[in-house]
Amino acid sequence: MQWVEITHKLESSPLDDSVNKQGESALKQVSDAHDIHVPLCPSLLSEFNGMKYSYSHQITRQYMLASTAFLIENPPKNATPSPALITLKLATWEVPSGVLCLPTFQI
Repeated sequence: MQWVEITHKLESSPLDDSVNKQGESALKQVSDAHDIHVPLCPSLLSEFNGMKYSYSHQITRQYMLASTAFLIENPPKNATPSPALITLKLATWEVPSGVLCLPTFQI
């Protein structure tokens, strides 16, 4: 299943157990794809990870998946497609450091 589709399902049904399992699988796939680099803001990610809230993991996961989905849905015009996503019949592009927040992290 495509990462973008799962991300949007999580937005509309965040407490659905089946969709949450798909979200965990999608995050693992994104994390395992070494040629996909998604810029994440370290201070925001740190804030999410430090929350004392029962759904903090789901919020952090959604932030990471939504950032990935954004890059897939809004590719820079002068970018090169990533081989991992072409294999999955998706397209993604590397975003220059600093577009969203420095530094760029690989997830």
